[in-house]
Amino acid sequence: MKTEAIIQMMEWVPSVVGIIWVFLTILLLITIKVVRQTQSEKSAQFSNLIFLLLASCWLHPTYIFGLQTSAGFLGCFLTLAITLIMIYKLQSVSKLAASLMAPVLLWSGFASLYTFLLLL
Repeated sequence: MKTEAIIQMMEWVPSVVGIIWVFLTILLLITIKVVRQTQSEKSAQFSNLIFLLLASCWLHPTYIFGLQTSAGFLGCFLTLAITLIMIYKLQSVSKLAASLMAPVLLWSGFASLYTFLLLL
């Protein structure tokens, strides 16, 4: 299947980005709450890192739709990488918190693929 055909099948993506990020924001806020309740010595540090991830996620539409496509891909891929690292590190603090971040990982992976296809 050609890249143009795949991109045409993904025409719905820009119309759902806002709704998806509202959902993901709620999950990340719940993740912060779960991490803070663990009473781990690293819980404050993880909470702050998740909050920074949340802030970068809210910039997602800016670097996908507002900047050049290459910057959009780089932003999406960076969010994907940070989320993957956070999930790995969070498993030692709270498996629930790590699981709550899985949808962010999935969406960031999909967004990375989408912006990569736009580059071709």
